[in-house]
Amino acid sequence: MSLFLIFTNAFVVGLSGAVMPGPLLTVNISSALRRGFWAGPIVVLGHALAEVGVLFAIYFGLTNLVKDPRIFWWIAVIGGAALIIMGAMMLADLIRKKVRLEFIGQNQQSSRATIILAGLASISSPYWILWWLTVGALLISQSLQFGIIGLFVFYIGHILSDLVWYSIVSFLIGSGKRYFNNLIYQSLIAVCALFLVALGIYFIRSAQTGAFLQHLQKIV
Repeated sequence: MSLFLIFTNAFVVGLSGAVMPGPLLTVNISSALRRGFWAGPIVVLGHALAEVGVLFAIYFGLTNLVKDPRIFWWIAVIGGAALIIMGAMMLADLIRKKVRLEFIGQNQQSSRATIILAGLASISSPYWILWWLTVGALLISQSLQFGIIGLFVFYIGHILSDLVWYSIVSFLIGSGKRYFNNLIYQSLIAVCALFLVALGIYFIRSAQTGAFLQHLQKIV
């Protein structure tokens, strides 16, 4: 896997998580009602600070763990299965018409607390830690074949997906939702969901065929 593919996977998988409604999107919307476009980058800054700690915690743990082929295999299988489940749940929500982008916010906290709120919104979600221990660990393990450079490329791709999405949402709220609608939003989620399923199948098949083990000598 090349650095470009690591970046692409980190971006698209990150985007797939970002577009789904959750605590961070709520903070972004409520802040955008006051700040407009700049709410997105500020919210992502708080989110990024919360994630950099868990990123390095997983990295320093994985550098030793993935040297064991059995653990590396389980990371690939569990992470791949998590991707497939996430994609399937996204598609199920679309079919049941449970996914809509609501431009309504009730959070009246001071704008000076936006970064803190974004960080708290990130770590307060039970899916956040689960994501990092499964999908996140899988993608990080793939990046380790390039050492710290691979980790940096992964992190940039992951955070850039958040920055792009939340900045778009902030812009649309600030511009009065003239350029966006639920059909476009739901189509984007459908594409991301299918990508997650395909990527999950790829990782599981790679684990079964032993393709992952070929990179073990390159891990730092």
